[in-house]
Amino acid sequence: MSKYQQLLFKRTNETLTRWSKEKKVLGKDLYRFLHSIKGTAASIELPEWSEVANGLLENMDEDDSSYWEIEDVTTLLSSIIDLSNEQQNDILCPSLDKEILFEGEKDKLVLLIEDDISMLTVLKSALEEAGLMVLVAMDAEKGINIFYDQKPDCVIIDYYLPEQDGLDVLTTIQEKANTFFIPIVMISGDQSKKTRIKGFESGADDFIVKPFDLDEFVVRVKRQLQRKDLIDCAVLLDELTGAYNRKFLNLEIEREIYEYTRSNVSFTIAMLDLDHFKNVNDTYGHAVGDEVLKKFVSFINEQKRQSDYLIRYGGEEFVLLLPRSKAKDGEQVVKRLLSGFSKEVFNSHGRSFSVTFSAGVVEVEGHDKCVNHWMKLADDALYEAKRAGRNKVMISDSDNSKNLPASKPVHIAIIDDDEVVRELVGDHFTNLVIDTYDIDVCRFHSGSEFLNSPWSQQQGQYLIILDVMMPELDGFEVLQAIGCQYPESQFTVLMLTGRKSEKDIVRALELGADDYLTKPFGMGELEARVKRLLLRVIR
Repeated sequence: MSKYQQLLFKRTNETLTRWSKEKKVLGKDLYRFLHSIKGTAASIELPEWSEVANGLLENMDEDDSSYWEIEDVTTLLSSIIDLSNEQQNDILCPSLDKEILFEGEKDKLVLLIEDDISMLTVLKSALEEAGLMVLVAMDAEKGINIFYDQKPDCVIIDYYLPEQDGLDVLTTIQEKANTFFIPIVMISGDQSKKTRIKGFESGADDFIVKPFDLDEFVVRVKRQLQRKDLIDCAVLLDELTGAYNRKFLNLEIEREIYEYTRSNVSFTIAMLDLDHFKNVNDTYGHAVGDEVLKKFVSFINEQKRQSDYLIRYGGEEFVLLLPRSKAKDGEQVVKRLLSGFSKEVFNSHGRSFSVTFSAGVVEVEGHDKCVNHWMKLADDALYEAKRAGRNKVMISDSDNSKNLPASKPVHIAIIDDDEVVRELVGDHFTNLVIDTYDIDVCRFHSGSEFLNSPWSQQQGQYLIILDVMMPELDGFEVLQAIGCQYPESQFTVLMLTGRKSEKDIVRALELGADDYLTKPFGMGELEARVKRLLLRVIR
């Protein structure tokens, strides 16, 4: 972190030097300076700076249009100046508590649908402190869309919502929630027996009456997640498609490797991924997408060899295990399946379409490598098939990737006037690996720089990490401009705010932000959110 701490020291000194020359400082500029330090310092392991800035902000006005004399500014910032002088030459001991809490990608995702912003922020904070990742929606439509896009591990729904109430949401998602054993917790300020019975009759797994104890609430949600884990572990079949699930894959692939060590007969792993499946969901709806998945499994099971096993690996990705077979044998089997399935015709509202898939094949011919090694080789070959135009089958070969065309990148933009945040986040995501996708990162000091940049006009998916408080265009104005100028499906936006202001959060969500994060934050936490948001756009 020393690089980013030095950047903060440098920026602080430059700002104070400039102000000393100008003799006077606009009050709102002073507020923005302290607000920036408050949000940035704790994220780069300078908690004392953040605490001091927060204390000073309590007595300041965000919209102060008066001018401060430089002597008064120096007096106000004396604690910040002292900290800067003390720490610039020190090697700081990192404080890792926040980073450890959010290290890596969080396993469990909770969807919270609540229109009361005070309740939403409190519950989101409590669940995230318990180690869960939370996505939020303030209305039924947004909540339903997130549910189908993300397939959360648990859904929390307020009984009363604007336009559609919680029972309507529950009815809409109940079939899929039951299919995937996703627990639903309903919350309400209505304590009547009639309301509680309606909730349970509509499919709620738990009903919690407001006001409630936060600790008890978190425990009850985590208990629902534990029950889901137990059910998932007890079932070897994928609930939606009837293919085997990943638990079966782990058991069977270990058995195949053991058989190889005993008989020295190799076997083949094929990774199959439906092409442009997101377009099917976006164009025809998730219900039609589910039917495509079911038909795919039905077709493969009917046409594959009796000894082969089809496993749903995740989303629209499947694994085909082919015992006692060489790579060339597996390639021929998969090509035959691809040729047949691509001729299948699907119909929706008078429109017809067909679906293809891409595949990567690897022959397991040794027992000195772990399972993940072979799975990665198969996945790499699948990726090569995608890059080569899709609707293809590739055999794993480390040399194959050398002459393939470059893949379409995932564009990540960091828009923040704070240089420290830009460098910290930009450096982290420049080195990020998400599956085998190319990550293209660009930093912008203002919203207008981003909107006017040729970089923002490229094809492909964008994820925007956008600060709320910036000079010229603030984050909300940038978000509005993005919504007006670009297709919604092309952009995913994560807002950064240095305040737990309810009005800021409401406005961000209403303008189309997909998630928000309050400064200070750990990079592990930010990475987990970015990965989760990208999952729905990069497949």
